[in-house]
Amino acid sequence: MYDSGYATCEDIDVAMRLGCGYRQGPFETIDALGLETVRDGLRALYAEYREPFLAPAPLLEQLVAAGVRSFRDRP
Repeated sequence: MYDSGYATCEDIDVAMRLGCGYRQGPFETIDALGLETVRDGLRALYAEYREPFLAPAPLLEQLVAAGVRSFRDRP
């Protein structure tokens, strides 16, 4: 949704908090952990299980490579 431009990080976080009862939205969680940490964790999971849904999203890979620290700081 975010990468396709249908929703902002804030929209998605609010929807997940209010609609699903999460304490934090996914982008808030990623920002708290750090993009690089999340990317590295997904890489490790993918390497172990080889499930395509565990591979880091291309946008996440691009942002980490560009030194971006938060989705909200995306150029």
